[in-house]
Amino acid sequence: MTGRSQVDVANFYLVFDAILAGRDLRQTVFALDNRIPTELQYQLLLQLEEVLRSFCVFALQNGMGLPACEEDLQRIDRQLKEYTGLLPKVLPAETWALCQDKRDQLLARGLPEAAALKFAALDRLADFLPLICMAQVSGENLEDLARIMVLIEAKLDVTAILQLLEQVPVRDRWDRRAKESLLSSLHSVTVRIVQQAAAEDALKPQHFFAKRRPELRAFEGLWQSLQSETPRNFHPFTVLLRTLESFLLAK
Repeated sequence: MTGRSQVDVANFYLVFDAILAGRDLRQTVFALDNRIPTELQYQLLLQLEEVLRSFCVFALQNGMGLPACEEDLQRIDRQLKEYTGLLPKVLPAETWALCQDKRDQLLARGLPEAAALKFAALDRLADFLPLICMAQVSGENLEDLARIMVLIEAKLDVTAILQLLEQVPVRDRWDRRAKESLLSSLHSVTVRIVQQAAAEDALKPQHFFAKRRPELRAFEGLWQSLQSETPRNFHPFTVLLRTLESFLLAK
């Protein structure tokens, strides 16, 4: 789907797995065999794989090159630590509180503190790779870009959209492919909106929507309509995706 070779896919996976210390996280989960529910072990491992998948999809779709040397890997590792450290500052208080609650629950289950914190924050790391690439190209501060991402996701109710999308039944492999494509496209268009908002006015990103009131009204109307029913397939989300893309076409 990306036009890149299977070797590239495997190499990106291994690189990102090393950056996230995936091997150590898996060993931590495996060490808790018969001490925590199998369902929880599966959820934690799947959570790690989902973040790795999102990193690989972004890298492959955007023509990223593999880190050329150890210094490149160390730089990305430092950026990841910086980004993780920013989360308590840039996330809404209630969102960070949920991360802390999850960390505490995992600690109570017997996970070491470092692993519990990383698993608690994993869902928020999907934006890391797009943001550091954006920072490198634009010269904008990583913290400012992270704040813009939080603002955009809140304005577009991205979390609620993803939660509703998860309720759609997946009946066969075509549904599964449609879901994966939608998830990738929704993340991609959100990243592009963040990039555009930062380019127009990184200090006042809310102006992005102020200049696009017709597009915002169209999106909000469609989203309210979608929330009033239980979607039986992914078609409504495809239409919603088109309205999100219209923000990028507006002048």
